[in-house]
Amino acid sequence: MLYIRFDGPGTLGEITVQITIRDDVDRSRLPHLAGTPTADQRAQVIWGPYRFRPGVDDADPMGRSVPAFPLTPGDRHRLALDPSLRPPWYEGNDREQRWREEYRHSPIRLVARCTAHGHKPWDLAFAVPQDGAWAHGGE
Repeated sequence: MLYIRFDGPGTLGEITVQITIRDDVDRSRLPHLAGTPTADQRAQVIWGPYRFRPGVDDADPMGRSVPAFPLTPGDRHRLALDPSLRPPWYEGNDREQRWREEYRHSPIRLVARCTAHGHKPWDLAFAVPQDGAWAHGGE
């Protein structure tokens, strides 16, 4: 589970937040070499430890993002996560283990697109440690 909490500023009132999982690095501009995955194939992979659970919380089929939801100051919203899926081109009997090991200690990288009445939309990029160490004083 991932909890998204709105701590403030309270003067914004209710905000709307749309969360997207970011990759560990931008692979969109990597060159395509013969025998390697194409840019489209790489884009179909969430390069990180988790994805949103497809179909839950209206997450997209890939688990990359969830639609916007409202938050008021002090409010929080719970989202379901699943381990990310390894790319189909990973080979070998230990392919699943290698994929899990690659992201064992990696943070969950996110971007929040926020909107509030009377304000231009803004983006917040952040990373959440898997161990929950970021949560101070929360429930």
